[in-house]
Amino acid sequence: MHRYPQLLRPSARALISELSTLSVTDAAARASVEHRASVYSPLGNPRVPADSLGSFRQRMLTAARTHGYPDRHPKRSSVRDVDGALLAVTATSLAMSAHESTHPGVWEFLSCVLLPDIVIWRFGGESGGVSLDRFMAGRRNAIERLWRRQQFLGSRIGDSNDYSLIQVLSEDELVQIMERPRLVGHRELLRAVVSATVDSQARDRFGRDLLRDVQKRVLRATSIVCVEALSAQGVSDLASNLVRSSISALEKLNAAKT
Repeated sequence: MHRYPQLLRPSARALISELSTLSVTDAAARASVEHRASVYSPLGNPRVPADSLGSFRQRMLTAARTHGYPDRHPKRSSVRDVDGALLAVTATSLAMSAHESTHPGVWEFLSCVLLPDIVIWRFGGESGGVSLDRFMAGRRNAIERLWRRQQFLGSRIGDSNDYSLIQVLSEDELVQIMERPRLVGHRELLRAVVSATVDSQARDRFGRDLLRDVQKRVLRATSIVCVEALSAQGVSDLASNLVRSSISALEKLNAAKT
């Protein structure tokens, strides 16, 4: 694990105002593994070596080039594949502790200094211009969103290189999941619920409605069940029961409509 460079908020805001209207090529010319205004947490793991940051950037560029970088922005139909490729690199290249990931300046350094061209290429579109929150730390930050997705949904059974849960979900479904704090607050239950949902044959019949209904049941269940007290099997059983309840409710609803 390493400590990563951070941008203080005033420095980040100044950079973001400059970057948000740049072209991919112009932003690439400004990318760097260091910045004169960057700082580090005073204590903790060793600082990340500059060559590790450089390697991370090169791997991200390699992944992006397979999808048209820098000349062709990702189309809506291909963003799942693009994000999957970038997520795999992010998951295996950032040696970051959970504590380190709570520092907003880390994500603002990565998006504004190390990978501004990747952010603009992924989110700029043909019309140009990028929403500021793709650079600012938070759930919509271009790099942070990828890292957090693999942290919470990166595996079914503890395999850190298994991203199948993420790859099978649509962008809308991922946003629904990751923007609900009570869901992501129970990582093992979240993985078990999503696994049971996407593996269910009923998903072909009910589509996104199934995941939406299951999420509501998870929120209700976690208000009365202490998930932390459950065994791994208990978590799995709870997830399976919630998914079965959703399927039953949706089947009754459809029957009533007909």
